[in-house]
Amino acid sequence: KMSTHVVLALLAWAHEDFSAFSALRAARHGTSFWHGTGTLVALSTGSVVARVDALEVCRVDHARSNRTSTSLLVRKLMVYRDPQSGDVIEQRGGRGLAVLATDRQEVTTTLSEGDGTLLISARSSEHEQPMPTRSEMEPPAAPTAVEVDTAVLTAVRARSADTWRLHETAALDALGNACASWVDGKLYDPRAADARKVAFDRDGFLVMRGFADLEEVGAMRAHMRELAEKWDPATELVQFRTDAGQDSAQARSDYFLDSADAVHFFAEPDAVDEATGKLRVPKQEALNKAGHGLHVPSESPFGRYARSMKLGELVAALGWRDPVLPQSMYIYKQAKVGGEVTSHQDSCFLHTEPRQTCLGLWLALDEATLANGCLWVRPGSHTEPLRRRFCRNPKHFGDSASGSSPDSAEPQMIFQKLEQKGQHGPGLQWEGALPAGSWPLPSDGLFEAGFLPVEVSAGDLVVFPGQLDHLSLPNRSGAARHTFQLHLVEGPAANITWSASNWLQYPPGKTFPRVQRPGPAGEQA
Repeated sequence: KMSTHVVLALLAWAHEDFSAFSALRAARHGTSFWHGTGTLVALSTGSVVARVDALEVCRVDHARSNRTSTSLLVRKLMVYRDPQSGDVIEQRGGRGLAVLATDRQEVTTTLSEGDGTLLISARSSEHEQPMPTRSEMEPPAAPTAVEVDTAVLTAVRARSADTWRLHETAALDALGNACASWVDGKLYDPRAADARKVAFDRDGFLVMRGFADLEEVGAMRAHMRELAEKWDPATELVQFRTDAGQDSAQARSDYFLDSADAVHFFAEPDAVDEATGKLRVPKQEALNKAGHGLHVPSESPFGRYARSMKLGELVAALGWRDPVLPQSMYIYKQAKVGGEVTSHQDSCFLHTEPRQTCLGLWLALDEATLANGCLWVRPGSHTEPLRRRFCRNPKHFGDSASGSSPDSAEPQMIFQKLEQKGQHGPGLQWEGALPAGSWPLPSDGLFEAGFLPVEVSAGDLVVFPGQLDHLSLPNRSGAARHTFQLHLVEGPAANITWSASNWLQYPPGKTFPRVQRPGPAGEQA
């Protein structure tokens, strides 16, 4: 590999100029085609040897682009022509001259914050490659469904039931003991408390069967179809990852950062062909998720559900005093290409101070089974400390406390490990990954690590606190597994502060929507 660096000094080069330049250079969010002509000159005589026709194809690499830096994937095709007749030159000096295609180049254009200088860095192969064949230019093959053996599903369900039976027996033995509230740490007598709260605080999750009726479920799915139909993958094709690749995806993407109170769309990595950058499936089947402000418009099906009295009553029963809603997501878990969601704790992304108060509300819009990637939880892990945080990088944004200046070359977001004097529990081994032996089914490694599957029907709600260790496996079946997920935290009336270093920040002056509070007037909490 070789690198070429060119520095262009441009006066009064502002962000709006840079954005316009990026849009012109590569359609900003999509693919553009540039055609140009030139001449090939002999250095010894200065005579024109040939005319050159060139076609350049550019595509933005969103994972490496942000407000002050645009990364492009570029490839050039070149044809040599006779300078007089214009005919293609097929031979010169006894050697054949075919149409030439360069290797794909990575071209990064970065705006310096200080003096308006523009730095262009190009990295490409030294060797020329032949033109792609017709078969290489055909659309990539669509993935096929992989069905799980019925005997395997039966065995996994039996093992889960046996494990859960032992867990419940131990819980009954401890029924007389005081129970601690997860949200505020206060002790209470479980025999005199709401059974939902007892199960939630004891196990770290709660399943509410039939929480949403089929009419609500249908309205959410229909509204999401309408929104997704407006998504144009030719101009906005950003992948969402939860594996090791998320550091170079979400962590460097303005598109992700700007989705806090909006509705942006993110594709499944396996739905995008790496060689061409094109979708392998129809766009409605390529989406990983939409987020993160679906709940913000109060008149939408998502907004009405988020502000419903039944949700407010449940949250109050679990112990939340001043719940507010920072985030919502529509997760597709597509048939055939649905990716895994690696082990994590939600408070890693939705951090509050001085204690963690995140509550996840995972509403199934499809049947969620072992075959199509249902949720797996690790009962009791909600009492373990937070393992790491996904937060804004002070090197990128600058730090007024230390006096450091912003550096746009640094990633916008970073994972920060949290030191807890060895009290993290076993989850630290597989944080951001899957325990060994998780996939494929029968997933012996998950059982050995303490995880259990949670299979639910459309309309069922799974509720869990932000420190619960949970994950889901890939979906290679022929059935999608859609969910709508809300996340709430305690608000200022409960003396809780939303962390200023969280990735998700609403624009100045805009506050998180509030959850309906049960009461005589049905006021907003």
